[in-house]
Amino acid sequence: MSLLQQLVSDQIAAMKAKDAQKLSVLRMVNAAVKTVQIDSDHELSDSEVQDIIRRQVKQLTDAAADFATAKRDDLVEQNKAEIALLSAYLPAQLSEADVTVRAQQIIDGLRAAGEINVGLAMAAVMKELKGQADGNMVRAVVTKLVS
Repeated sequence: MSLLQQLVSDQIAAMKAKDAQKLSVLRMVNAAVKTVQIDSDHELSDSEVQDIIRRQVKQLTDAAADFATAKRDDLVEQNKAEIALLSAYLPAQLSEADVTVRAQQIIDGLRAAGEINVGLAMAAVMKELKGQADGNMVRAVVTKLVS
């Protein structure tokens, strides 16, 4: 079963179970997927659907930070629950230690090829770790390793 089919199936199950929060989140994701699918005019692969879900998680994370600044703890908790629900559809993220090891290997390869800077190292590491690690964590690790 493809990821898109799983999302639709889970949305139907949430409707039957009358789980309003899960249903709302799945409708939001399915609407985003349908929009991209219509715009691209082709059936989306699982990796493309995962990219859409990652974008939704990023938006929810940013919104949670804004809600925390505004001291809206109820909305922060709601966003955390939505992020947890969506994260179940994404592959597991690498730990900071794993990111550091992989980034060090990539940076060592770049140093052997010539002079490097943070931007060049970030591009190479993010290309290698796309979808496996949070960009902010990768940026912090790469900056520390290159400096």
